[in-house]
Amino acid sequence: MSVAMKNRKRTVSVTIDDELYLRARANGLNLSQRLSVVIAQDLEEIEREQWKQRNREGLLELNRITEQCGNFADEHRKF
Repeated sequence: MSVAMKNRKRTVSVTIDDELYLRARANGLNLSQRLSVVIAQDLEEIEREQWKQRNREGLLELNRITEQCGNFADEHRKF
């Protein structure tokens, strides 16, 4: 992702529990930054799971071949 794309921001409106907002503000939390971090983490997990689902058959086949034939690097392992 380009630097210009990464730094683009959008103003959005969110609703948050009043008490939670007051506590976050009192403790100096940057809500925009925290929300961005949490959304990025959630998206990473979602996209990881989507990748696993898309590649499930191939991964199962690779595991089957490895079980049947062994790992190509087995003869070079020192442990």
